[in-house]
Amino acid sequence: MIIIMRNNSKFFILGAITAAVLLGLIFIFVNKNRTKVDMPSNTVNSKPDTTTSATDDIIHSKKTSPSPTKEISIKGTLKYKISDTENEADTDAKLLLICKELPKDSISIHDINLFSNGRDFDKFKSNYCFATFTDSNGNYEFKQIPKGKYVLISVSNNLFLKPTPNKDKNSSMPPNKIVHPLDSKQKALLSPLANTLNCNLDELALLLFRANQYHIEEVHLTNSTPCVINYTFTDNK
Repeated sequence: MIIIMRNNSKFFILGAITAAVLLGLIFIFVNKNRTKVDMPSNTVNSKPDTTTSATDDIIHSKKTSPSPTKEISIKGTLKYKISDTENEADTDAKLLLICKELPKDSISIHDINLFSNGRDFDKFKSNYCFATFTDSNGNYEFKQIPKGKYVLISVSNNLFLKPTPNKDKNSSMPPNKIVHPLDSKQKALLSPLANTLNCNLDELALLLFRANQYHIEEVHLTNSTPCVINYTFTDNK
């Protein structure tokens, strides 16, 4: 009996030791796997936070982008004078916005013809000019225009020029064409476009305005505030 009890005690002790060893190994294995899973999280947390929001990325791209971002609108209303006290909305008037700094071959006669004919403005091949119409109330808007200096050309759809004799012998324009002569300021504004198109100012004016009243002015877009430009066409200047 004593021998049997001693043998049982030995087996009990060995079993307890074995169970303890197995539990220890299981504990080590579980902790090791948990450490592996937690390591990426600890690694990320140990580094400085370099993540940026979508807004931060947009602001950063604006600061570093070499080209201007399209974020400015130009809008207004065109009218024409019908009496000393009354103006009407100039519906379907055409407007052409041209960048003052025109690279060579940046705009073609094809683009100007599209504008002159009043159709297919979306087929402009140039990234330096934009065109639009006025609505039934005479309102217009150019959306998302890059910052910069532009020439805005407005052509009335309802008020026309009277024939103006051409007495300039050096001009290539035939006499008595229905085009109002350009003044010195207008010539200065249209000269870059004429040079890019390789044509003279008289030919360009005839192509752009035909027999319609027109207005030309310089526009500087410097910030994100919408630019409002209104104009009322009158009889011959």
